[in-house]
Amino acid sequence: MTSSTTFDKTLENLTKLKLSTLREHLDDHLRMAQSKSLTFLEFLHGLTQEELQGREHSNFTRRLRAAKFPGSKTLDMFDFAFQPSLNPDRVLNLKDGRWVANAENLVLAGQSGTGKTHLAIALGQKALELGYKVYFTGVSDLLEQVNQAQVRGDLLSLQRKLLKMDVVILDELGYLKINREQGNFLFRLVSKAYEKQSLIITTNKDFRGWADIFEDPVQVSALLDRLLHHCHVFSLTGESYRIKHRMQGGEK
Repeated sequence: MTSSTTFDKTLENLTKLKLSTLREHLDDHLRMAQSKSLTFLEFLHGLTQEELQGREHSNFTRRLRAAKFPGSKTLDMFDFAFQPSLNPDRVLNLKDGRWVANAENLVLAGQSGTGKTHLAIALGQKALELGYKVYFTGVSDLLEQVNQAQVRGDLLSLQRKLLKMDVVILDELGYLKINREQGNFLFRLVSKAYEKQSLIITTNKDFRGWADIFEDPVQVSALLDRLLHHCHVFSLTGESYRIKHRMQGGEK
């Protein structure tokens, strides 16, 4: 068998084995092996390392798409100086992801524009980088999904979808009233996730104000009991960063 035939057959085998990254870069590694006189073991190590890195990148890209983040935010981008009510060390200590490993929750409470969603996305992205599965949804969007699933008689499928995640981010609780059926769904979600998965909830209401959101106040007490048992609570105060930035001419 000629060398060109062997090369083509090797590419065919790599395709069948679904080693796409290795197939794409095989020619480069062969040239490198020849120019650097690599041993068979060194050559094999380079190939397998390339394939692993390619798979990790593909896996990350898939999980990033599935996360449905509305934008990209990082902790480095957050202006802690604008939010003196927040202890930066408490937030930055979450970068290592232990809170996800321990199935702990985060609640970020404050008025619109104080940075709640930014922090939720940034911490969610960090969890994603650490290999966790994350899903972001606005509470209003989730409530609409609940309504539609209820009509289809398919609430269990929606619940299963969320419970497959390591971290579920529920953004902006408090702007819409939650009826009894929607409240039941949220209560079951929090109960099923309890000590198994992590939730991040951003809200413009303090916990006493949650009773005004839910049609059934009894649901609030039971939900908070589970949500807050293993939870990091952050209160963000002050004026809206967006409004202040606009007034200072930061936006055109």
